[in-house]
Amino acid sequence: MATPAEKTGTINPGDNLSFAKEQRGFKVVKFAVPWSDGATLHDLSCAMRGGGEDELFLNQPHSLNIIRRGNTVLTTTETGGAIKTLMARKGLQKFFDFSLDFFSEKESGKAAGKFSKWSDMLKCRRVIWDPVVKSLTEGNSVILYKLVKANGENCQVSYVKELDAWIVASKNVGLAARNRADLDGYRSSDRFGFALLMAEAWFDIVDRIEKNGLIDQLKESLDQHALIGEYVGNKNHQHLVRYTKIDIVFYAVVNKYSEENCLPPRDGYALLDKFGLSKVGFEEVGMFDSAKNLQNAVTKVFNRIAAAPINEEEEGSVLYIVERTADDKQRMLSLSKLKTLEYRLLRKLREKLKSHLDAVSSGRNSNKYNQFTRESQDLIGEHDLPKPLEYYFTVAKIAFDYASKNVENVDYIRERYIDFLEDVLKSQKEVEDIDFKSVAVLEGASTVAINQDKNKQEHAVSAKLGPSSKNNKKKGKGKKDFGDDDSSSKEIFVFVPITLPGCGKTTTLTALQKVLKSTDVSFQTISSDAIRLQLMNEIQRKQPHLDRDSLFHKTTKTSRTEFTRGIERMFQAATSSTEDKSVIFLDKNHPPNAIPGVMRDLQKACPRSLKLRTIAVVPEIQPFSMLGKRADIRFPFALSTLIQCCLRVKARRNHETLNGEEGSAKFAQVVFMFYSMFRDTELDEVSLENNGFDHTLYLPFTQVTDNTFMSDDMFNLIQKILRNSPNGRPYEDMDDFDQLVAFL
Repeated sequence: MATPAEKTGTINPGDNLSFAKEQRGFKVVKFAVPWSDGATLHDLSCAMRGGGEDELFLNQPHSLNIIRRGNTVLTTTETGGAIKTLMARKGLQKFFDFSLDFFSEKESGKAAGKFSKWSDMLKCRRVIWDPVVKSLTEGNSVILYKLVKANGENCQVSYVKELDAWIVASKNVGLAARNRADLDGYRSSDRFGFALLMAEAWFDIVDRIEKNGLIDQLKESLDQHALIGEYVGNKNHQHLVRYTKIDIVFYAVVNKYSEENCLPPRDGYALLDKFGLSKVGFEEVGMFDSAKNLQNAVTKVFNRIAAAPINEEEEGSVLYIVERTADDKQRMLSLSKLKTLEYRLLRKLREKLKSHLDAVSSGRNSNKYNQFTRESQDLIGEHDLPKPLEYYFTVAKIAFDYASKNVENVDYIRERYIDFLEDVLKSQKEVEDIDFKSVAVLEGASTVAINQDKNKQEHAVSAKLGPSSKNNKKKGKGKKDFGDDDSSSKEIFVFVPITLPGCGKTTTLTALQKVLKSTDVSFQTISSDAIRLQLMNEIQRKQPHLDRDSLFHKTTKTSRTEFTRGIERMFQAATSSTEDKSVIFLDKNHPPNAIPGVMRDLQKACPRSLKLRTIAVVPEIQPFSMLGKRADIRFPFALSTLIQCCLRVKARRNHETLNGEEGSAKFAQVVFMFYSMFRDTELDEVSLENNGFDHTLYLPFTQVTDNTFMSDDMFNLIQKILRNSPNGRPYEDMDDFDQLVAFL
């Protein structure tokens, strides 16, 4: 009797078994099926781990289709002693992290992004991206799918007619069982720990399908195919995402005897739906006819996933790129991983904690916390996180301290990591005091001033900071007025705008320069947007194919670093200045959760020879409140302030990073994001003093009015956007912003 491989001429399981036995870097583990004489399961796998596994497959790309992420060959002895070989189950090909370096055309010998060598990036690109470009150049279309990457244990399920048995497997260990009773034959071996848990979950699913009368159809389908999923919900084996019940959540279907990686999502999900199986969420991003358009779409998805929190995108996503021919035939071209940075950071923390516990338990010193912080900074690169990086460092410090005092709980950290993290956080008051709002995805910008406000604002600056105005400034408790000097040491006054894009920082800067021009005070300023634009231009010269959004995201980290370095240089200049007093104006918007960071930067940059005074520059306060989902929501600025800022930015055409481009509502999305970051924030002098400011300067950036100038529809739309805006990230429904811009 011919095997399916012999019928189709595709994959021969016997050849795969021989390959794994003979080739270095691979291994075979066999186990006799306990309840069937002459039947043996052979698990084929890569003997390397981590980077070694990646290197092996990239250097031998032909092996990707032979040794999958899950391979079990079944051999049976027939009458007369002949050996029959079958593919019991087969997983997906080994797939790699997607990298934006794939789009780079600059081929050099230097390192590229996450790759240690340019040649490594090229090898990975040949597997993931080059087949896609080739298909497009041949005139086909491609469809981009984004599937959620569930955070459990890899699980694979198939069926073998010859044994009338289900094949249930973890990634590297498979078992054959007709029913629950057959599982007892595997319990004496530690190898089958996860496979047994998965088999028990699978038989629960089989019971349900059998009640629906579909079990024979399922067996027929799985004799030729394997289901690929994740075993989730076991409280003793939770990773970084908590699931409420034990289940197998599927995401792919593989033809066991085909060289194709897997069925396209359209066909695979049709099979999963037919039998009512649980599956991960998926999104069809779009269909594309050109590499450039696809590249832009992938870049946007990449940046969105990287910055997303675990509770929204779980571990991350898998990108499926599918070829679609003119006659609507589809086949898989490429699979790759996109992981959320939050997941990668917390996984790295778990790895370092394990190594830390090993060191401490054996009496050795550990520097794993320092390694974690250093490697985390390298890991995030130019991307954003859902929370400030300092948040994760604080969590890590608490986790390391807890682990050091509880070395005996190593299994708790290894096997129930999510419970460990939650318990640590609940027990530590330090984390309760952290501002959990995310750092802004987009930085602010200087503005085009409205003429009617300009004289008013310049007058206010002059009145509050002018040479004869010392008594006009209200004194905070224990604070000195601007310009007071209680010693002969040099003083430096730093103005920190706590504002929205479009509030009028440029006007304030001009007024301040005019006031100080006739005084013996040195003046310096630094613009975050000017730095950002310079960095964006430098990258664009090297990678001209990148769009503005991509350039913006790629410069997130470097622009912050350069801004901080600029502050340090200005403090050095103030130290060598002949003037006793110096002023620095930070031309950058600082939402509430950015305040601790800038205050730390200023304290760190200020030498002992200078006395630092910090001044918060804040728009005049007129709070706005509205009904929230659970409680009232309060903002320190009037809605009229928000709308005037939108109008100002809308009128821009030559700003470095944020313009009101014709036909685009992106500017409104950014302004609203900043406004929403002030949600439930107090900006009175006492609150700002508690944040470390020596003085607060309230200025009339905009004309504050009531909300009667808005129509009911506009007012309701604004409330909808603000009510549903995520902390520190943009509200995503651009249709609402298009409607808002129409009102403007």
